[in-house]
Amino acid sequence: HRMRPEICQLMLHFYDNLQNHESVLTERPAIIGVKQNLYFVNHSHPEEALVEGNSKQNKFEAEYIIALAHFLIKQGYEKSQITILVMYLGQRALISRMIKTSLYSKTLKDIRINVTDSFQGEENDIILLSLVRSNNQTNTIGFLKIHNRICVALSRARCAMYIVGNLNFLMKHEDMWRQIGTTLSKENAVATGLPLCCIQHPDDGNFIADTPASFSKRPEGGCEKLCGSRLSCGHSCPKFCHNYSHDRVQCSKICNESLPNCQHRCQNLCHFATPNDHRICQERVEKTIQSCNHTISMACGIEPTSDRCTYMVPVRFPCDHLVNVTCATRTLGSIDKVPCREPCQDILLCTHRCAGTCSDCKTGQLHLPCEEQCGRQLLCTHLCHAPCGRNCPSCSSKCETVCIHSKCPLNCGEPCSPCHEPCTNACQHTACSLLCSEPCDRKPCQHPCLKKIPKCDHPCKKKHTFLSIALITKRKY
Repeated sequence: HRMRPEICQLMLHFYDNLQNHESVLTERPAIIGVKQNLYFVNHSHPEEALVEGNSKQNKFEAEYIIALAHFLIKQGYEKSQITILVMYLGQRALISRMIKTSLYSKTLKDIRINVTDSFQGEENDIILLSLVRSNNQTNTIGFLKIHNRICVALSRARCAMYIVGNLNFLMKHEDMWRQIGTTLSKENAVATGLPLCCIQHPDDGNFIADTPASFSKRPEGGCEKLCGSRLSCGHSCPKFCHNYSHDRVQCSKICNESLPNCQHRCQNLCHFATPNDHRICQERVEKTIQSCNHTISMACGIEPTSDRCTYMVPVRFPCDHLVNVTCATRTLGSIDKVPCREPCQDILLCTHRCAGTCSDCKTGQLHLPCEEQCGRQLLCTHLCHAPCGRNCPSCSSKCETVCIHSKCPLNCGEPCSPCHEPCTNACQHTACSLLCSEPCDRKPCQHPCLKKIPKCDHPCKKKHTFLSIALITKRKY
């Protein structure tokens, strides 16, 4: 047979007289990071029935299997050595979706996930088996009663098999699972959590991973202690305890070695991959450039040549301004590339002073647009607030158009929305029949006014017109 002896114990329930070939003892190494090569993680989390396809899924098992797969890869195993085996298509779809959205999406991308029926005749080093069925309302285990399927599921692993399921529930409904449970109990291979171990710190004690979150307490696959091993660069490994090679660890500390030419300490990140490949010393020192006799601060590892001189010297530009430039700029003849930053200060046609520089304004030949506030009066009598150098835009002040019903909410420069309320120009004899925004069609009323003048309480003696009593009171009688 193909599997380690402890896994083979389960096959004795299906086949008689199985014997271990000597190769399984020498060519099937123990799994790193887990105390046992065969284990059943027993739980009581219920399954979920899917409406479409009449399949089943178990979220707890999916989360646990994903976390366990990531943990095993942290031990140094390749994805190709691990197969996630499930009993239902719904569980396969759930695990695939959860991997894509999990923190381990890159690590577990393309890991093999198979339904048991489609994996018949195949095998792998490590099998992670999700049985799915658990505490359902129908109180059944479906085709987990079928011995052939149980046999296929339990016989695919060469080195290790970790099963996640509700063993108590299965044993209640099928005698074969009771026999398997008895064998697992004798081998101390069943519990509510998987016993993990650290090969670097064997005295760390037992750690039981009973939930998916438990594996996060072993972030690098070892234990919670710092690794502490010395890297080839001489620094201690900064990671938590791990079982993979230090060739995969990149040191993130400062090199701090003495540089060969100046005895300063290297301040670059550690480069243990190429120990003698130190970069240019960046320590700031004072150096004198011989060609110009200027003393400047520069990196220790850089040669003090004239093209690196940063000393500022005055130079007369073609515009007749005296501008400070670096000595290197003058030496290299690159003055024409240096802009003159002297303020222009010319008076523009708008009477404002130019805010540009000598270079911006082409030495006074082409000024920048004026950015002062315009201040000109618009047709609406409001003042323009736009920059002076631009065309006056539409007025942005609030519109002042108002009637008895409402006020225009738009800006002054926007067309008003006409009032669609009925016109209120009316008396007891006649009234306007149009809207408020339309020209009034009410004709002058020829009937005497019956109202009294507020100031004196005398009768009005006027005929009804468009004038209101409020306006009449302003007249002198």
